[in-house]
Amino acid sequence: LTRPSSWSEAQTSQSEETRVAAFLMLRPSLLGSEFPGVLRTYLKYHLLAPAGPRLAHIFIFLDEPEGEEVFAAGEYDACNVRLWMASEDAASLEPCVTVLNGRNIADAPSTGWTPARHAEVLALARRGELIAMQMLNMQRAIELASDLDMDWLISNLDIDEALVITRNAGSMLSGVPSDIDQLVLLNHEVVPESPEACDYFRCCTLAKQNPAVVCVATAEAERCLQFWEARVVAVGAALPKGSTRGGLFCAYANGKSVVRVAACRSKGAFPAGSHCWQFLGDAIAGFKTSEVVPGIDRVTLDPSEACILHYPNCGSAADFVRKYGARQGEQWNTLPFHRCCHSAQLDGAGALAQLFDNCVLLRVPAEAERQIAAGICIRVRSVQDACKWEEHSRFLETMD
Repeated sequence: LTRPSSWSEAQTSQSEETRVAAFLMLRPSLLGSEFPGVLRTYLKYHLLAPAGPRLAHIFIFLDEPEGEEVFAAGEYDACNVRLWMASEDAASLEPCVTVLNGRNIADAPSTGWTPARHAEVLALARRGELIAMQMLNMQRAIELASDLDMDWLISNLDIDEALVITRNAGSMLSGVPSDIDQLVLLNHEVVPESPEACDYFRCCTLAKQNPAVVCVATAEAERCLQFWEARVVAVGAALPKGSTRGGLFCAYANGKSVVRVAACRSKGAFPAGSHCWQFLGDAIAGFKTSEVVPGIDRVTLDPSEACILHYPNCGSAADFVRKYGARQGEQWNTLPFHRCCHSAQLDGAGALAQLFDNCVLLRVPAEAERQIAAGICIRVRSVQDACKWEEHSRFLETMD
């Protein structure tokens, strides 16, 4: 693991010129009655919060039908991102956010892929395969980032994720050695401790550490690890063969990439899945898109200095049911817990809600403390604290 603090400090003027963007795909109707709360927090934390990453721009690709279909769906008109972005509530965000049609996949360039590979990804994307659409929009995002003179791009920084770093993104990335074109941000997985709906960026702080940094050196640490694995196995999710930590996370554990925009374009890089880029020039034969492809031009960052905080199921049981009800047709996501959720969805909303209660939610404070003491879990309050900046500013104004 590489510590960004080990890189040579760049001059202040250089760090100010280093511009970092991110993009995500978003299905607004899945935000439900909480819209635009979580989206507002996500954008303000990443773009404006003084203690946040201070990204230069975010591209939002809407995974939602447009035109008459929008209003026929009945839910989307209450969650119209474009209308909200034009409102006074989003005025401070509007200059640094671009909203696009995420289903306009015909516009996606095919640089770097073989024609056969591109055709297959395109065909699956047209059938609604989420990962395929994300991969095509990765290529669109690189072109958009280049047009705005961005230096780095974070791939698929989703609505349930927060970039956590010890200094602003531009300052940190200004010191990256010139021979490194891709950085991997490992992810920690946040665990909800209450069944109530909430703005998870502001209320959820317990996180399972990434398996890459978990050290199982004591009997108690082993017990804590088996606690999570037993919950997954109990609901019928088969762990990968030979895996000793495959049941720790419900979602992915391989991190996400930050890529150098100019190098990505000049070297003909292409998505090797929805989380990383391939720079070596050879097309990938398989479609196991959760796998990270190694390369000499990439390093993995020490998560103590830079990581992704992933809140995969931290909304509420109702959000969990709505999420998996909308992802019935997915084929590429083969994570055990994800497949288990698909199976439960066939038995109805009640089965999914029970799965959330048994396998996702942690209601026992004493167990949380044992997990932290054993080093399996940690408390991360930096996002929660950073999101309080507006409240602090308003309080100070009342003191004048």
